[in-house]
Amino acid sequence: MRITEISELRKVIPEPSESVVEKKVSRLDEMTIDFIRRSPFVVISTANSKGQITASPKGDSPGFIEVVDETTLLVPDRPGNGLADGHLNILQNPSVGLIFFIPNVRESLRISGTAELHHEEELLDKFGVRGRPAVLLTKVLVDEVFFHCGKALIRSELWSPESWNEPDRVSFGKAYALRQGKHGLTGKALAKVVDAAIERDYQKNL
Repeated sequence: MRITEISELRKVIPEPSESVVEKKVSRLDEMTIDFIRRSPFVVISTANSKGQITASPKGDSPGFIEVVDETTLLVPDRPGNGLADGHLNILQNPSVGLIFFIPNVRESLRISGTAELHHEEELLDKFGVRGRPAVLLTKVLVDEVFFHCGKALIRSELWSPESWNEPDRVSFGKAYALRQGKHGLTGKALAKVVDAAIERDYQKNL
């Protein structure tokens, strides 16, 4: 049965307890600020004017996102693939969602709000790493803050080394070769060239 009404949903998922509802707050506090400052990784979700959604990973050393005050964050951007999907979305629809992770911490932090794009040289230099300034800054104006419990990360065993696969990587070269209709030795050769170019980019443009 497809669920189309809130009343139908609430028959399956009962209303949350008051204590859970009260976890939603409108500004950052000491605990959430500390979590952000210790987080090296965040996923930012945006949507365009048609409601089409993009989720973009952002990562750097812990503390790479600056907490300006209890309702404002600054997120630096590094060189990427050039698609700028999230940035284009923000120009159409400023609503954003962020979820922060800290390795070996079961809980995660969700923030929703609105975003602005900024390009001021002084700030870009301030957020520079490895001798290079940030490319762009996303200012997030916080509307809602919520700590997720650890159930999802416990179930997934995300931070449990014994559950991890052997180190691996996705071959973008293989995917590209397949899209080009290249198979066999020709496809493998093309994949090798593309993967080598991506690896060079990793070394040069982090």
